[in-house]
Amino acid sequence: MVQQTVNKMRMNARLIFSALFMVIATLSFAQSTTVKGVVTDKQGEPLIGVNVVEKGTTNGNITDLDGNFTLTVEKGRTLVFSYVGFISQEVKVTGNSMNITLLDDAQSLEEVVVVGYGTVKRKDFTGSLTSVDTKILLETNNNNAAAAMQGQIAGVDIQRSNNKPGAGINIMIRGQNNISAMKGGDELTNMNDINQPLYVVDGMFVDNINDIAPDDIERIDVLKDASSTAIYGSRGANGVVIVSTKRGTAERSHVEYNGSVSFGQATNLPDMMDGDQYVQYVYDRMKGQNWTNPDYEPDMEATLGANKYKNWQNRKYMDWADDVFRTAISTTHNVRIYGNGKGLNYTFGAGYTNENGTIENDNFTRYNFSTAVDKQINPYLKAGTNIYAAYSIKSNSGVEAFRQTFRLNPLTDKYDENGDLLLYPDKDAGSVATNPWCDIENQKTEIKNLHVFGNLYLEIKPVKWLKFTTTFTPDATFNREGEYRGLNTKSSGGNTEKTRAYYKTYNQVKYTWDNLLYAEQSFGDHNLNLTLGTSWYKYQYEFGGIRADGFTTDHYQWYNIGAANLNSGETSTSFTQEQLMSYLARLNYDFKGRYLLTFTGRYDGSSKLADGHRWAFFPSAAVGWRISDEAFLRNVEAISNLKLRVSYGVSGNDHSVSAYQSKQTISNSWYLFGDTGMQTAYLSSFENKNLSWEKTKEWNIGLDYAFFNGRINGTIDFYDRRTSDIIMARKMSMINGYDSLKDNVGKVLNRGLEISLNTINVQAGDFSWSTNINFTTNHNEILELSNGALRDEANGWFVGQPIGVVWTYDADGIWQEDEAAEAAKYNMAPGNYKIKDLDGDYAFTNADKVFKGSLFPKWTGGMTNTFRYKGIDLSVFLYTRQGQWSYAQAYRNFTMGDNIAFNCYDLNYWTPENPTGTWWRPGITKTTAEGDYVNYVETSFTKIGYINLGYTFPTKMIKKAGLSKLRVYASVQNPFVWTDYLGWDPETASENTYTQYAMTRSFVVGLNVTF
Repeated sequence: MVQQTVNKMRMNARLIFSALFMVIATLSFAQSTTVKGVVTDKQGEPLIGVNVVEKGTTNGNITDLDGNFTLTVEKGRTLVFSYVGFISQEVKVTGNSMNITLLDDAQSLEEVVVVGYGTVKRKDFTGSLTSVDTKILLETNNNNAAAAMQGQIAGVDIQRSNNKPGAGINIMIRGQNNISAMKGGDELTNMNDINQPLYVVDGMFVDNINDIAPDDIERIDVLKDASSTAIYGSRGANGVVIVSTKRGTAERSHVEYNGSVSFGQATNLPDMMDGDQYVQYVYDRMKGQNWTNPDYEPDMEATLGANKYKNWQNRKYMDWADDVFRTAISTTHNVRIYGNGKGLNYTFGAGYTNENGTIENDNFTRYNFSTAVDKQINPYLKAGTNIYAAYSIKSNSGVEAFRQTFRLNPLTDKYDENGDLLLYPDKDAGSVATNPWCDIENQKTEIKNLHVFGNLYLEIKPVKWLKFTTTFTPDATFNREGEYRGLNTKSSGGNTEKTRAYYKTYNQVKYTWDNLLYAEQSFGDHNLNLTLGTSWYKYQYEFGGIRADGFTTDHYQWYNIGAANLNSGETSTSFTQEQLMSYLARLNYDFKGRYLLTFTGRYDGSSKLADGHRWAFFPSAAVGWRISDEAFLRNVEAISNLKLRVSYGVSGNDHSVSAYQSKQTISNSWYLFGDTGMQTAYLSSFENKNLSWEKTKEWNIGLDYAFFNGRINGTIDFYDRRTSDIIMARKMSMINGYDSLKDNVGKVLNRGLEISLNTINVQAGDFSWSTNINFTTNHNEILELSNGALRDEANGWFVGQPIGVVWTYDADGIWQEDEAAEAAKYNMAPGNYKIKDLDGDYAFTNADKVFKGSLFPKWTGGMTNTFRYKGIDLSVFLYTRQGQWSYAQAYRNFTMGDNIAFNCYDLNYWTPENPTGTWWRPGITKTTAEGDYVNYVETSFTKIGYINLGYTFPTKMIKKAGLSKLRVYASVQNPFVWTDYLGWDPETASENTYTQYAMTRSFVVGLNVTF
């Protein structure tokens, strides 16, 4: 009975607990919900394999190929989203759907970076390296990959050669090492050739990356210190820019399209004189020319001439800039296909760029084709190929068109009475001021360039820890340049005999063959990585050129040189060949991933140097300490990463010498034998049997840091680089028969600080704001000159001063009328600049010159701010160069120093009626010292590089259309510039006015689609 009662109670309890469980389960189910969503990166690209976990539980899932996830959780619970390389995010469940944007952890320790002949995790790298990924490159909407990096990387100084379509880019890493790359302290000349870094595209060495479409690039890694570049030996003496292009992966097959159209306008045009201002200037100039007669009144009709006087009276003014400049419409289209299957990964890309200038007939067109194929043949064998081809056509109007647009004054006419273009709109200016439209329509330059390069590689991996690769890399460039100057151009001046055509062609073929052995092994807490290899490089260059004069028709241009009546005698051909052989080794070691060591050595032999001095060994070493892994910091939550790096290395350089300059050379000449011209030969240079390598020794101390889970991160680097045995011209006594020879003389110092800072300022729900800042300062100084000299005034080189020092005169205002007697002692008058006479000899000589600055900036910086809200993104990029000087070519033409008929900048110039004017008096005799004082000018500037606004459509909205990404954007390029420079672009101020071109402000609209 008792047992029955107990059993009954147990049954009732079970029923009660079962009922309670059902109620609780029902309540729980009523509070649970199925959450669906998509996870993307900040560019709206779906992220595959993101971990989505209910916080504090094991309830979770991962995103699929389209970034989608589904998870059943209770409302009010928190989901944690985590993914390697991105900052984890926690979001509370409030509904049935959510779209999550994960932000990059810019200093992700597991990120793999590309270094010389291999890759390494960023956390294990001991050198100085900065990376730029495809997202940053594409945000600039720039068609040139090098230009897209401008202002983005600390320690890398990037300048445009000019603003014409298709113009090249000059890159200099950590200052200028070579003295002979300057011309008399005046302007940059050979900097682009001698100080150019090494460019490596998917393991292939190229001269530049102007032919690479930014859309083809996955990332760019820049190696800056001697330790990280040492594996490349002499080829990496000026730094290394490593470009990794986009490749297919095993994840998925897809198609990408990126296209845009832009509308460009000439911007930052100087304020030139209008008609009334120009007439006043002519009046004041005539008064200035007759300043000794204060009562002199010029006859303006006689001075201006009948036609210009008539235009003035009728106020018929011509705005040449408004007439010449146009809206330039440019387009770009890029398509890339990714695929995979059965161990084969591939990608094919094609691109088209058409960039028009703001002057008619200025155009650049480029076609890009690329393919990359990787095949895993078996577990031990892998093979692949990369092929890249770029075909470009660059066309330019006459070299005078831009300059003449600003030279012609507003009283001139474009057409004559018959409606034909006037070749000389202003007869008073003579033949130096021509109608820009004549050069636009009758002079043409066209450069066609085909660049094809690629590689074939075979990788053998017999065991897990050992790998051998052999790579053959051919590179061929075929270039043709044609130029024709027709009858109605400035150079021909309407004379048929002066019409001319040029035809130039060259082909350049290079080969590189690399054989590399990699070994990697771990022994407990010890990890070793060894690289051994050889590299053979051969280069050949052939050139041919011809010019002919006297064309009776403009029809043939350069296509029929034989149609010319005159042989100019300008024909030339040349051939150059050089080789480089190298043996290399690198050992990486780490203990517990905390203490890092890198040793590198390279043995280079160059055919360009003298026999017996061609080979040299260049070693380097680096250590790293991951301080944040130490016990005393490991549990400090605020510190995500802290790594100290110290490196030292020696690198060589033979770029300053051409293929045969160590040899004695022979040149051709002519002499008269009686009345007959005879060809002869003579020894034109002195042989240097001791010519050897330039050597650069560099210390680098760096700190990598990240705080608060990477929300604040960056790097700080301090370097000291000393280049010795610089190859330059050493002066010799003419008793030897030559006044100079190439020799190893001179020493240069570059010392600087580089700082990069990345911050996530706000991350609240769907809104984020991030900032990227970089800062660079470099001190350049000549330590030694040839023969122990302390100064070389002819070239503007001084021990203790920068290579590009500005050595010129200074002034203390303008002579006033009450100072006429004192001014006369210098053969000057009121209105002249009061040039400082430092030695008191009443003459202006080199003794009166002072050091005013440098052609290189004291510091450069860049800052990008990015704001995102759901699918909307806004980014603003700012770039600055401060403390730089230039020899302003435009000031020579447009600050009242030239022909009276030339137009000028609208200047506040001095006259007796305007004694507070800051510019010299028009018409007064100017001295050479004054010209130097005026033309050397500080050209610091700050530019807004771009402002971008984009919208990425939600994946669920576009998925039905078969799309995984759809982004539309609008951008404005170069919207603002702040500078005291009066010319067109402070960045290109030192360029000759022949090659000057206006800055372009562009308005861009574009589309990114992924299928």
